[in-house]
Amino acid sequence: MIDKEKIVLLSNHDLTDRWNVKKQTISNWQKRYEDKFPQPDFLVSNKTVRLYLETTIEEFEQTEFFKKLIEKNRTFGKSPTEE
Repeated sequence: MIDKEKIVLLSNHDLTDRWNVKKQTISNWQKRYEDKFPQPDFLVSNKTVRLYLETTIEEFEQTEFFKKLIEKNRTFGKSPTEE
């Protein structure tokens, strides 16, 4: 039996907070990297809201692809004096 108290679901909004990126960035990544970005574990609200198990996101965060994606996002748009 699944322990429902231990299940954590994350929305795109939660991911923006978790990764410190904009909502549009998450949306872009989902479209641009459809083959590498995790598929949602659940679709709700007439399939317009993506929900991910926290474990799905934790696994994704361990990939080299994710690490490079976050690093690229953090350095994008910085002036040469900030680097």
